[in-house]
Amino acid sequence: MSLSFSTFNLLIDEKSPNINDLKAFFVNNEHNIDLRGIYYTIGTSNINDEFFWIYIRYGSDKPYTKEVYNAESEQEEENPKNQNQIEKKEQTFGLYSIIDKTFYLSNLNKKDFIKDHMKKKLNKDVIIKHFFVSAEKFEENIKTIKEVRWTKKPDLINSGETVMDIIPPFNDVLGLGMPAEFSLMMKFKDVKKSVQLFDWLKEMCIKRETGIIDSLMCIGCDDKNLKSVFNLETFAQKTSIPIQKNEVGSYDPEHVRDAIIRKIKENQPDA
Repeated sequence: MSLSFSTFNLLIDEKSPNINDLKAFFVNNEHNIDLRGIYYTIGTSNINDEFFWIYIRYGSDKPYTKEVYNAESEQEEENPKNQNQIEKKEQTFGLYSIIDKTFYLSNLNKKDFIKDHMKKKLNKDVIIKHFFVSAEKFEENIKTIKEVRWTKKPDLINSGETVMDIIPPFNDVLGLGMPAEFSLMMKFKDVKKSVQLFDWLKEMCIKRETGIIDSLMCIGCDDKNLKSVFNLETFAQKTSIPIQKNEVGSYDPEHVRDAIIRKIKENQPDA
């Protein structure tokens, strides 16, 4: 059995969340709220300022029946619980990772609930939106380019590539040995998208797929100046963890948390 997580881009005031905003929301506590007849218990925690966890249990007082079926006696009998006793059987898990700046969520239907809850608690604008994993879809939705970044391992670098000509021969000059990875980031100031740019981006996608480069991400803005992210490192928008439910049919939240953190770390380029 497995549990799937969708991946999202979390923005606070139109930017990637800073550590202070994350710590303000993901405090180590648990609280209850009632929203339109659904009763929620929300637990949050901060794991070493690296991972930020949210666990939600919820249920409703309706529908309610005065009789229940006893599977052992195979008889209908009076419901031993009253309508005010809520069983919070439903579960939703979420995790924000500083490592890849990604918000992982197990239940798409609770995306807006978490967004609104964060917005109210932080008193800031909050957006939770899908990453783009298609260059064509990304191109359709953005107007300007802000940033492009990619990484390359030394054993894949050809000496003739001009981008790498500025790198000194580490073994001979600095005495530090060869770096484990090279990263290149290009930042732009409101550069409008162009055919040439997206032809190049598509070529870079091919290089990523064939292993010539190890990661690729592009950040742009739409016509409302909201950031969108094209990221090939988000496991095609979903990632699954192998996990079993317990004897009463629920997931152990600590096991889920540990499993998704382990999965994220395993999928990093230097893992």
